Amino acid sequence: MSVHPEYIQVFAALERAGIRACALRDELESGELLGDLDLLVEEHRFPLALSVLQSEGYRVLTTERSVPFKSALVKWDDGAFVVLDVHRRLVQDGIVYMDAGEVLSRMRRKEGYTLPAEDDLLIILLIHNILGKCRIQDKHMPLLRDLRDRIGEKEMRTRISGRSGDVLASVLASLEEHHADKRLVEQVRVRLRQALLLDDPRARWRIRRRNWNRLLRRVSPKPRGPLYALIGPDGVGKSSLNRELLDLFNRQSPFRAISVYMGPWGHYRLPIEPGEVYVPGWSLTTREWFDAMISRPSGGRPSVIETLEYVFVKSGDATSEARDHTWIQRIRTQSRLYLTLRYLRSQLAVVRFFTVLALETVWRSLVIYKARRRGSIVLSDRYIYDVMTGRMHEVIPQYRRLREAFCRLVPRPTRVILLDVEPETILKRKNDLTPDTLTRVLAVYKDLASRYRFDRVKADASPATVAATIVGRLFDEIATALRK
Repeated sequence: MSVHPEYIQVFAALERAGIRACALRDELESGELLGDLDLLVEEHRFPLALSVLQSEGYRVLTTERSVPFKSALVKWDDGAFVVLDVHRRLVQDGIVYMDAGEVLSRMRRKEGYTLPAEDDLLIILLIHNILGKCRIQDKHMPLLRDLRDRIGEKEMRTRISGRSGDVLASVLASLEEHHADKRLVEQVRVRLRQALLLDDPRARWRIRRRNWNRLLRRVSPKPRGPLYALIGPDGVGKSSLNRELLDLFNRQSPFRAISVYMGPWGHYRLPIEPGEVYVPGWSLTTREWFDAMISRPSGGRPSVIETLEYVFVKSGDATSEARDHTWIQRIRTQSRLYLTLRYLRSQLAVVRFFTVLALETVWRSLVIYKARRRGSIVLSDRYIYDVMTGRMHEVIPQYRRLREAFCRLVPRPTRVILLDVEPETILKRKNDLTPDTLTRVLAVYKDLASRYRFDRVKADASPATVAATIVGRLFDEIATALRK
């Protein structure tokens, strides 16, 4: 198979700039994108190499504060992430183990890319597997066996000598045993690391500085990861899109993402009963109660005795309620005592609902904060703005100011993505949703989008296509936020 076009473009761009570079893994001819491509470039041209790669669309993700002598770059290309680890020295775990200039002077030219000489490649692969992976990887075993048989221990010793060479020679002599038994590699790893530290005494200082920088980043209270909220009426495809975005970020990218549900009704299962804030026709606002109390009914108000008789005796009698419908409606709409009881019950329901909602929102916000502090991308399926519409398939006008205040209390996401789908498509997906209700729901979201400046994304295509479109829009922002 041929080399992936993106890798050919990388080597061509560096060559045009007069920068010598070679890949450190012999895996490019698979024709596929690797998890990451390790590149070695000339040390004195390292800043220029980074500049050239950035002009090709790459963004610096990790600087030498995290890993000495190396920067990680990432690019979003045609629905996939391309990751480059660009080295200016041959370093593993903070330890320089070979002269990079000599390796570049002896590199081999292949079709569309370059590789180290075979004896250099053998050492690079051995150290990468032993120090970096702590095991002999299956994918490297055939090449290691072939290089060992063709090069041999003597020629390898001309490139790396001393204690480090002794350790690598012992691994080559029993390569199959080390491949089969991970514990042997773990024992060899300790010896090899000690030997390399003796050859590179400054490595201990570099490792301490790297660990210190990582510790500072870990304890920093500032959240680095972006938070993206997906909102919209039921049927626009939020859950499917959320799964696609999680797969894109976690499958083959340098980023990690989690999903947190931040919808306004949560999982606490408040019982729906007369007086609840989201049961239309029962909840009384302060203004409605006050208007009812000062109104003058034509037939006079029911007495306290009549009201108590209905509340404690006849309210649960279905037969009586059907027979005395007019009398019951008179009590419900004209009795000041009943209206006051109904109003108090409504207010208790409001307090209960928003108290539990606040507790749940605070808890989930803490989960989001911890994930963002670790540098994870957080995807929110719904967000607190959905509380402005009410329960599923309903638009609730009551307590609008209270709900708006609640929305202002919750921190704004990095971006709120409002998914747009044709109403006909939504009605096909949600058979229990009426056109009239959908029209009112869409009007609420349109108002929210205008007020809070949501990003509107057409979601009529497949979830995979929409996810790729969103990542393409947000790529630069994500790479900047998560730069180390």
